[in-house]
Amino acid sequence: LIRKYNGWDVMLASPEARRLWVRLHYKGVSVCGYKDRCAMLRDVGGLSFPEDFPETPAGARYLTACGAIEKMRFDARPKSKRVNFALYGVDAPFCPDWEV
Repeated sequence: LIRKYNGWDVMLASPEARRLWVRLHYKGVSVCGYKDRCAMLRDVGGLSFPEDFPETPAGARYLTACGAIEKMRFDARPKSKRVNFALYGVDAPFCPDWEV
């Protein structure tokens, strides 16, 4: 249980989470998922860890993982439908290169 911003962050394993969410919902608690929370923070100018902290080890791991997922999506497309990043001078299309 973590107190942050104007509420609490609750992290649970899947089996216990469903029962807790149902009980909290009946008591009038607002529930927000991780992606929705990140979107709300982005809209109000707040920072979300690790997305907005690429200089930390966790942020670097997050960006590397996101880059690997984007690379897999890119490779799954037919060659004729892929963007030629070299043609546009993009050196790191899937993960930002902060050491440039």
